[in-house]
Amino acid sequence: MTVVRVAALIPAFNEAATIAAVVHGLRSFLAQVIVVDDGSTDGTAERAREAGADVLVHDRNLGKGHAVRTGLARVLAGNFTHVLLLDGDMQHLPAEATRLIHAAETSEADVVLGERVFKRSEIARLSLSREPHRKSGAFVVCRRPLNDTQCGFRIFRTDAVRPLALTATGYEIETEMLGQGAAARRTRGERTGDRCLHGPAQQAAAGARHDTHMFSGGVLSLH
Repeated sequence: MTVVRVAALIPAFNEAATIAAVVHGLRSFLAQVIVVDDGSTDGTAERAREAGADVLVHDRNLGKGHAVRTGLARVLAGNFTHVLLLDGDMQHLPAEATRLIHAAETSEADVVLGERVFKRSEIARLSLSREPHRKSGAFVVCRRPLNDTQCGFRIFRTDAVRPLALTATGYEIETEMLGQGAAARRTRGERTGDRCLHGPAQQAAAGARHDTHMFSGGVLSLH
């Protein structure tokens, strides 16, 4: 079993109502929780700091991609083996992170992905352009069919993230991280997407703003 040292990274914009609960949930099993306040105007930074997070603040809203990149720079400057990414609005249950961490400990995966499972009625509400991209994007970047490349609930090995030259400013950061990692492996003649494992779905937090209700765990090796 791999010994892991995990830092949690939460990009947040106007999440004062939920950020403390997310931080408290993570702090019960992680010593380092980093919140990047992306120009919030509702006191998100203060709530996160009071809950015990290490808080970085953007003076104005720059987008999720910028927030993730700011947080990654802090994580990579530390002595961590893995970085856990999740959102601050409680659509990702903090307790579910232990399942992703366990998968990282017991595998050689570069990234463990959460996968959103939508109810039939919710899929119908997704735009025609968004749903095919959510499902097909993983095949393009990883050469294997993964159902959800844009779920923000994931854990990366820091050594897999360190060489990436990320430029995304918005939600496309989710796919960019997977794509660049897989491309780097292919450039070195290594195989990508060798393994994908799925665990049982779990109920997401009630009251989350997004239409996501279920998660299943996935393991993706970029080796």
